[in-house]
Amino acid sequence: MGTTGTADAAGRRRGFSLVELIIIVAILGLLAGILLTSLQAARETSRRMTCAANLRQLGAGIALHHDARGVLPPSRGGPDSTATFRWGSPPVMKPYPRPGIGRVSGFVMLLPFIGEEAIYSQIEAAGWPWVFHPIYQSATIPLLLCPSDVSARSHNYLFSIGDRYRDFMTADPGPVAQNAEFQAKLRGLFGVHSRVRLASVRDGTSKTIAMSECVKPDSLGRVALPSETIAGVQYYGLLSEAVVNNRFAVARTYNAIPAQCLAAFSQTAFRPGTTLAVMDRSPGWWWSNGRTSDVSFSTVLPPNGPRCGDDETCGSLTPQSRHPGGVLGLMADGAVRFISDDIDAGDPNLPDRQSGPSPYGVWGALGSRAGGEVVAVPSL
Repeated sequence: MGTTGTADAAGRRRGFSLVELIIIVAILGLLAGILLTSLQAARETSRRMTCAANLRQLGAGIALHHDARGVLPPSRGGPDSTATFRWGSPPVMKPYPRPGIGRVSGFVMLLPFIGEEAIYSQIEAAGWPWVFHPIYQSATIPLLLCPSDVSARSHNYLFSIGDRYRDFMTADPGPVAQNAEFQAKLRGLFGVHSRVRLASVRDGTSKTIAMSECVKPDSLGRVALPSETIAGVQYYGLLSEAVVNNRFAVARTYNAIPAQCLAAFSQTAFRPGTTLAVMDRSPGWWWSNGRTSDVSFSTVLPPNGPRCGDDETCGSLTPQSRHPGGVLGLMADGAVRFISDDIDAGDPNLPDRQSGPSPYGVWGALGSRAGGEVVAVPSL
């Protein structure tokens, strides 16, 4: 057998020199790296396509709900705890006869319209199950999971509450659905006990966002007690898992303007002294719970920025994903768009508005359904 190598002037073969071997190994390593990167990019492209397909199906379910009920589902709703089966006046409506006690998420309302009639029937048969009922606990809805989120638990999609960071709930003790003044202030397509009709989307359904994405925070691997400090980070909430302090964590804030949420975050983590929400107070944990912090996003801070807020009433509820460079967004017309992290988001120092153009640039304009803004819609 011949020796692998190069030939000298006399025609004899010699082995590779050390330098040649190093060059060959380096070239092979470079090619392997390029191949691995290409494979990873191809996998993410496939995952993103699946994620976009899920959103399109959810969009179809929302449209079917609107056709059947005459309104879009609320992000949080169901009969009021007074058990009257009445939902709004006028008109008196009974679109959801049994699911929950005024607190289930819009995903529960969508179940019959996204191919999950069996689960919805179980909920109805159970009477008024609380949002932590075993029916909800045991149910996995594949359509709600994006394969790009390797740590996904419950859901990866959120309902748009528009370009607001406060007053998500009313202080009025009466039924929220019957509070006409509160309902009139809702800027997005969804809200607490909302009953938005597509006819009210004066900015155009192709220019108004309906849903986007979230990522379940990474677990720190231990349970946090209420107000406990772990590794220099204080956590708020009931007994639950402590989360890693990175961009998927949620800072606990109250009525803070968006700029304050930005200031609390530095490159890859929230700054020392910031209180974080525990796992079960974070998005992606309970698909059935209509808490604003669980199933909603706002178009205030640009995608994949920091997320801040309390459970129900306020916050810069930023959508997040593991897609490089942005998040997917479902528009009110059913189209899916890719929203870049660097989309114009206006001035985070400005307060939100109850009417008129959004102060938060193109991103805010996509969230308001009747702000009167003229925007260019991103492509997928």
